[in-house]
Amino acid sequence: RTLGYHHTKQLEYAHAIECFEKLLKLRPEDPDVLRILVDCCAAAKQSEKAAYYATQLFELTTRGGDPAEVRQAALTVLTINDNLPQVRKRLGEAYLALGDVANAVKAWTRAAEQFAAAKRYDDALACLEIAADAVPNDTEILKRLGDLLAFFGDEEGASRARVRLAEALVATGKAEEACLILGRILEHSPDDPATHEKVLAIYRQCGRTEEILPELVWLTAYYLRKRNYDKAEEYAR
Repeated sequence: RTLGYHHTKQLEYAHAIECFEKLLKLRPEDPDVLRILVDCCAAAKQSEKAAYYATQLFELTTRGGDPAEVRQAALTVLTINDNLPQVRKRLGEAYLALGDVANAVKAWTRAAEQFAAAKRYDDALACLEIAADAVPNDTEILKRLGDLLAFFGDEEGASRARVRLAEALVATGKAEEACLILGRILEHSPDDPATHEKVLAIYRQCGRTEEILPELVWLTAYYLRKRNYDKAEEYAR
């Protein structure tokens, strides 16, 4: 170790790497050795080796579970190779554990973009769902989530995401935009009573009298057909 640090100070990175690689064989799970190897390899412009040891460091810290160490290791890996969405997803989890919601959401949304670009849509969806749970009123995330679910052909899931989007828009004073989205939701899910009930609740919240009556009529007729007379009466009042 001492000789390796000596070579590092002398900027003799090739010799330093050789020393620390020998040390790593004796201490394969020593994060300090892995960190100095990453630094030396990067300084020596040995990018493949730097990425290899950075990945080892990330995997080691992930097993340890310390979010601060996971965050640092993930950032190190991503500095060398930015296109690693799985690492970025784990970075988001580390940020969240440290109470940094803003950076967690940034990491997850970027990971979702990279997963989608690689056609790993299930992974992209998982990242957006985590981000939407962390910041329930983020309209951009909810829009992306709805669009991706629609792309999957999951119209029910897309409708749920878009109802959440409409609720978030209402909460931020964008009632007109919310009502436009609600109209599109009903086009795609015309026969789902749960969707109609949520849409009705938002119309009531916005005071949209002209849209409330058709929803009341639809829900009354639906529950009459289902012989759920209590529910039908509730909406017929």
